[in-house]
Amino acid sequence: TQEARLYSDGRPHATRPITVVFQGSAGAFSHIAGRRFFEARPWPATYRGVTTFRGLLEEVRVGAADYAMLPIENTTSGSVHDAYDALSHTDLAIVGEEVLRIEMCLVGIADVPLESLRKVYSHPQALSQCTAFLASLPQCTVETFIDTAMSVERVKLENDPTHAAIASAEAAALHGLHLIRRDIANHRENYTRFLVIAREAEPFDP
Repeated sequence: TQEARLYSDGRPHATRPITVVFQGSAGAFSHIAGRRFFEARPWPATYRGVTTFRGLLEEVRVGAADYAMLPIENTTSGSVHDAYDALSHTDLAIVGEEVLRIEMCLVGIADVPLESLRKVYSHPQALSQCTAFLASLPQCTVETFIDTAMSVERVKLENDPTHAAIASAEAAALHGLHLIRRDIANHRENYTRFLVIAREAEPFDP
C-alpha cells in the first residue's frame, strides 16, 4: 500500500515500537488524536502523558520519545498559544497533522441532575469551548485544571457527586465515571488540529 511504501525506508524506528507523548493523561484529546494518527502506521506505538507542552517537546528533543502530539488550533477557541510558544523555542520538525472532532462531555461519579452540581473542572481551552452550557449552571463554580482527562481523575479522587469535569467520553470510560451530558460545546462542529512533532524531518504523505 502507499502507507507501507511511505514508511519502508529502513529507518530504525520502522522496525521497533515507537513512543508517542501527549499533554495530559490517558483519555485526553491529544491521546485520542495520537492513536488515530498512528493506528494505520506499520509499527506498534505506545503512548505516554506529559504534564506540559514544553515537557513533551523536550522528550522528543532528547530522544526519550519518537513523536509528540501538539494541539495547535481549535475552530471555536482559536490558537493554542501555549503550544505555539513551546514550539517556537525548539528546532523540532513537523511531520504530520491530525484533525479531531472534539466532543465535550460533562463527567461525574454519578448520573446526577445538573442542578445538584456545584463545581466543574477542566482545561481552560475546554472551558472556553463550553461557555454557553456553563452559563446554564449558575450554581456552579468553574475551576481550570491541567488537562481534561486529569480533571476526570480529580473528580474520581474527590468522589463528590456535586463535582464534575469536562472531558472526553473515553476519559470517563477509562475511569469508570458517568456521562452526565454529552456534546456540550458551544458549536457541534468543534475541531482541533494537532501537529505531529519529531526530532528530525522525515517523508510524509502530503
